[in-house]
Amino acid sequence: MTDYSKFEWNFEDTRTYKALMKMKNKPKNSLGDKNVSFDYDDTLEKEEVIEYASKLREQGYNLWITTARYPEDYKGNLYANQKIDNSAVFKVAERLGIPKEQINFLSFEPKRKFFIKNPNYLVHLDDSFFGQVNDMNSCEECPVPAVWYDFNYSRWQEKMSEYL
Repeated sequence: MTDYSKFEWNFEDTRTYKALMKMKNKPKNSLGDKNVSFDYDDTLEKEEVIEYASKLREQGYNLWITTARYPEDYKGNLYANQKIDNSAVFKVAERLGIPKEQINFLSFEPKRKFFIKNPNYLVHLDDSFFGQVNDMNSCEECPVPAVWYDFNYSRWQEKMSEYL
């Protein structure tokens, strides 16, 4: 019989190991560490993601929207005549029972930076693989793993459940 107690696993270079270590070392929050974050544009605006989020809410998860969009009260420089309209975001939030206080408007700050400052999320779902998902998952300091959403990628729900 093989004695597996002496066998050494070396997973340090794998993304799965890094993501699991991020979860293991995360601080607990006052909401029971059941916060799940969703990007809005091309993610939470899709019906299949709304249905998935609704099921998570029924299971007791706290749903949050973390979007690169500007808040409507943004006072910085915008393109001439550009108006900020987040009514679609608020409509989906209302449908899912997400209060306005649980919508993070990042004004195009990298999500990695936001989650480093706000680590109390289990996972973030986003459609921007190179812009957000890869950036978050390759960053040693970012404690929140990201899952890539794409309607052609059928395993996103399976990947999400690995972190829940």
